[in-house]
Amino acid sequence: MMDTGIEWSIRSLDSLNSEEAVTPSHRLQLAFRYKIEKCVIQAVDEIFNRQEGRKQLRLVTSKDIEQMGMRTYVLFVKGIEAVQASRLSVALNVPTSYHSPQCLLSTQREQECAHALREFWRAAVPQLLLAADQPTPLEELAGFLRRTEIKNVDKSCKLLTLFHLEKAGVLTIEPNVRKHVSTSIWNLYQEGYM
Repeated sequence: MMDTGIEWSIRSLDSLNSEEAVTPSHRLQLAFRYKIEKCVIQAVDEIFNRQEGRKQLRLVTSKDIEQMGMRTYVLFVKGIEAVQASRLSVALNVPTSYHSPQCLLSTQREQECAHALREFWRAAVPQLLLAADQPTPLEELAGFLRRTEIKNVDKSCKLLTLFHLEKAGVLTIEPNVRKHVSTSIWNLYQEGYM
């Protein structure tokens, strides 16, 4: 009988400016009090989104920690640290180059293609993923690379390399970490640790 009222309340909260009306940590508090798992997911996304621009946890206040609880805060810290480590790893480690059959016909062409991709990666990707303000999310990197013409890199080689990079799953780490943090926080609540 209360489901309709709860759904109306959630929709009303969603329409408000979250930073002015309901902070993410307060949203977590409400989620635990009223047993609304959907609010946990929204709060986790809001807190992770605050971390853009490598501000890391500086925007989480003492009041936020008090409202969300220390165990929840630790889960956030671990999740944000995992995302930052993944971004750094992808930015600094050039993926293995895969080449099209045409490129493989000439050893010199294959080497030039691999070298050009390495040089482009080292020059462009760290600036995108580790930008001081508004870094590109990992899951958007493949789209950027698909749209970008890389000098001396055969398009089919680039697409083949991107296919293997996406298949490895490193570009989906951020949403996976967010989901894991949300689930872990909800499980803590279910186990009575909140």
